[in-house]
Amino acid sequence: MALDRISTDPARMRGLPCIRGTRITVSALLGQLAAGRSVDEVLDDHPQLEREDILAALQYAAAETGLSYAGVFEGPDDLGTQSERYLADHYATDGGS
Repeated sequence: MALDRISTDPARMRGLPCIRGTRITVSALLGQLAAGRSVDEVLDDHPQLEREDILAALQYAAAETGLSYAGVFEGPDDLGTQSERYLADHYATDGGS
């Protein structure tokens, strides 16, 4: 797992888990994906991030909730398509109602 890309520091962002030394929290990153932003849009907005950072955030969230992403992602090159499909399949919205 790529959890070495996730760090916590009580002096940074109130100790919330962040992406490797940045002030970008895992929850903020996941919130952007859940709101419908694509992986490429998130990466464009945060040029200091890499696809592996997004994968690490997803893996961290899975570990924290007791879920497993085993078999969901084939690797970093597959992350955009696979994560978008996973999120669409598991977190479909009802049009905002």
